[in-house]
Amino acid sequence: IAGNNNGIGGSAGSRDYYILKLDGSGSLLWTRVLDQNGAGNNSLYSIKELPSNGGFICAGTTDASCGTANIALIKLNSDGTYAWKSNLGACNGSGDSWPARVEIASDGGFVVCGTCNSGSNGGGDLYLIKTTSSGSVSWGKRVGGSSNIDQGFALTKSNDGGYAVAGYTKSYPTA
Repeated sequence: IAGNNNGIGGSAGSRDYYILKLDGSGSLLWTRVLDQNGAGNNSLYSIKELPSNGGFICAGTTDASCGTANIALIKLNSDGTYAWKSNLGACNGSGDSWPARVEIASDGGFVVCGTCNSGSNGGGDLYLIKTTSSGSVSWGKRVGGSSNIDQGFALTKSNDGGYAVAGYTKSYPTA
């Protein structure tokens, strides 16, 4: 389970990442409160267990480095401690970006879908980002119209090696 602690429990910033691990019976194994650069509002929206080592990949937001919500990709060790963290959004102070889902790519990298308001075509664009296994951006794709909001909410790998994204649009864009 991943989210934020809403500033409770020794939080360094306003909100820090909060992760719970439960066993198959629902009993608590451990909890972690992790901050991102010591300040800001941080939330996790998606978490997947990594098949290779029992660690986790998480997609969330942080505003610790720039004052606007920026997409963060966080890899955790099996005990819930940081392996690495990478900021993926367009952190230029002009708008928020936030993720909805993360998937593990067939090459060991990661794919994140969400929404980006920074420099968008209008009220926000659907945003799809592919990274390497170490969190470096391989490519990004924005889909949106000129004046309305478009958001990505769900993501899955397709049988042909691509990705399918479900979301919301008021622009009716084409790929």
